[in-house]
Amino acid sequence: MTEVMQTRMDVINSHIENFKEELSIDFTIDVSEGFPNLFPEVYTFNFRYKPYTFIAILPQYSNGTPWTNIFDNAIAKIIEMENLQITKTEAWRYRGDRVNSTTNTYSLEKRENMEDCEVNEIIGTGGFARTYYVTHDINDIDHKTLLDGFDNEQEGKWPKVANMVALYDAVKNYTDPRTMLANKLEDLKREFIKHIEPTIHEYSNKMETAFEEYFASIESYKAGDIVETTYDEFYVISQASNNIVDSDKLTFKHEFPKRWVQFNKDIKTKDIKSQYYFGKKINKSGAVSLKETNVYGIKDKVGEIKDYKPAGLRNLMAK
Repeated sequence: MTEVMQTRMDVINSHIENFKEELSIDFTIDVSEGFPNLFPEVYTFNFRYKPYTFIAILPQYSNGTPWTNIFDNAIAKIIEMENLQITKTEAWRYRGDRVNSTTNTYSLEKRENMEDCEVNEIIGTGGFARTYYVTHDINDIDHKTLLDGFDNEQEGKWPKVANMVALYDAVKNYTDPRTMLANKLEDLKREFIKHIEPTIHEYSNKMETAFEEYFASIESYKAGDIVETTYDEFYVISQASNNIVDSDKLTFKHEFPKRWVQFNKDIKTKDIKSQYYFGKKINKSGAVSLKETNVYGIKDKVGEIKDYKPAGLRNLMAK
């Protein structure tokens, strides 16, 4: 097996040398995962808006061209060769110097969840009509040199003119005073929310206590109570509402740079509504329905479910 692999690699290396005689090759990558195809392939793509041509040694057996592996390995090689800074952000938000793909090519230039300092660069296209791209931080790119030499009338001069236009727009917006102000205000809003979170939690707990005290002072039902309705039906209460005050009456607003906080509306006695309940109906056989529904017209509490066995529920229904 060792001899077979060595013979195979000799053939592959021969092909690689032939490529290097005909083309300007920047580097070679091996994505064959142990058993290479005799015929390596040449690829040209752009990373951080600079062109690279490289040779990829592909696997002998594959369900298709391993585009993601090719691009990811090539990018890793370029970063190593050029000693580039990697964009360090959350992988789950599809950030960083790694390849992502989409069939929605029209949405690549800018996405809603992207920061102003970020721009997508199309790396290439592959199987299943997918477009492969990388998201960059503008500050990680020598965008000044690139844009100073950019001429969108000369498509042959730049490998991906559409990408250069996207980069131009992103840099322009990123350095625009209005964008800088918007970013600063958004940062302050996030800082403000983080600062007042402990106070909001404290007063949310106090509000809950006020509701609990109110419910304890009136006729109220809790989960597990068995109630009879004016329709001669029985239900096991599963949950009770606690939003008996319209949410807008408990919503406060603050408009910067004003210096006071104001609740939307005062709460009047008429604004305190009745509780409403959800429950599961007890059938005549004593079985409790699995379906949960609104319970209307409660007449009285007749017990608690924990005190009844199935036979007891049947007797309760019989009465």
